Amino acid sequence: MQTIYVPILKCKQGEEKALSHLDSNIKSVIKPLLEIPYSVTSKKHSLCGHLQSFWSDYPFFFYFMPEWQNKSQEPYSTFISDKVLPIINQLPGTPVINLSSTEYIKNWKPLSKNGIAIRLRNNEFSEIASLLNPLFNSGMIEVSQTDLIFDLQHISSDRLDDITSLLDTTFSNLPNAHEYHSIIVASASFPKNTYTLDYSKIYQFNRIEDKIHNHLLNLSNQYGFHYLFSDYGTSDMEDYKYIPGIFPNFKIKYTSWENYLYIKGHSITKGGLDIHNVRHLAKLLVSSPDFSGPEFSWGDNIIYQIAEALTLSPGNLMNWISYNMNHHITLIAKEL
Repeated sequence: MQTIYVPILKCKQGEEKALSHLDSNIKSVIKPLLEIPYSVTSKKHSLCGHLQSFWSDYPFFFYFMPEWQNKSQEPYSTFISDKVLPIINQLPGTPVINLSSTEYIKNWKPLSKNGIAIRLRNNEFSEIASLLNPLFNSGMIEVSQTDLIFDLQHISSDRLDDITSLLDTTFSNLPNAHEYHSIIVASASFPKNTYTLDYSKIYQFNRIEDKIHNHLLNLSNQYGFHYLFSDYGTSDMEDYKYIPGIFPNFKIKYTSWENYLYIKGHSITKGGLDIHNVRHLAKLLVSSPDFSGPEFSWGDNIIYQIAEALTLSPGNLMNWISYNMNHHITLIAKEL
């Protein structure tokens, strides 16, 4: 089936479990972008074996986090041959290369076996003429084999007009947009700061991604390109940094098409993961009209079981990342 959605997830236990428990009908219409952290080197499997353990036989994009280069200190060509090419040759993985890294690649042909994706952050959109176009003008890469990823990163409602103007300018400066295999636009709008919110209360935040999506549908019609929606969902774009004396709170992060829901629990050192506290928050969500129902997804079913005391396990923080993301991916894929 044709890909309609590109969720961006880190290769960590919670996100991996969310993917592995997706319904096959959902798996067949998404192509996740897996961001691989350096910590995955501690896994017992080979890297290819690890990816297959939770996403077997389905196509995916993969991106090595910058920390790989910072920590390995190996030449970029060695990194490509030792880390990137084995995934391309053994699995249906499409490599994602930062626009800023393209100058270090001398031989594109081995990388393009499963297609190639070039990722531009929002501060790189202005470099299309100077860095991106020369790659195709020189014949190093075929436009038709290339997925272009415009990563808006975190967006907010007060910047919506600026973002739509940026996209308008970007596509007016992008020659032959219709020739790309696809053009993927990613963003995230889940609030970064939730520290001041009250406990045990459902907060709703408008999803800005759907407004960007509607604007891009118009642009894709105008310029004739194959557009794919992409987002970061309910996951944090930045890794949690441990600070001595500061411990994370239990929380539920849930998605409807128009809103994100957030329910804040107590710190894990103050009983945040005790079954009665987790069940109380799960009941708040299940009783909300935004809850999709226990049959909607694997994640929804587990949340319902916890709320209705059908299980005695509250799960842990990693488990709840799985429930939240499994629901999110299912919802977006069905809505699209």
